Amino acid sequence: MIRRSIGTNLMLNTLQTLSVFGLIWAMTRGGPGNRSQTLPVFMYDQAFLKALIGYGTAVALLLLLIGALFAAVYLRLLRTKV
Repeated sequence: MIRRSIGTNLMLNTLQTLSVFGLIWAMTRGGPGNRSQTLPVFMYDQAFLKALIGYGTAVALLLLLIGALFAAVYLRLLRTKV
């Protein structure tokens, strides 16, 4: 009975994990030697610090597609009946 709730929470946690920016930027700004750089931090770095707006936009679109893929997989798994 709680399958849909667990699936929804799992999907939201995955999508939130893909978009972590504030904590990493506030603590390390991508880390020493870019060791803790995630896609959102890389996107910000390219778009605003290096003034490569098109490249940052392409990374953002890639991040959007990855999130949509995960969401589609979760929704398909939730739709199946057991």
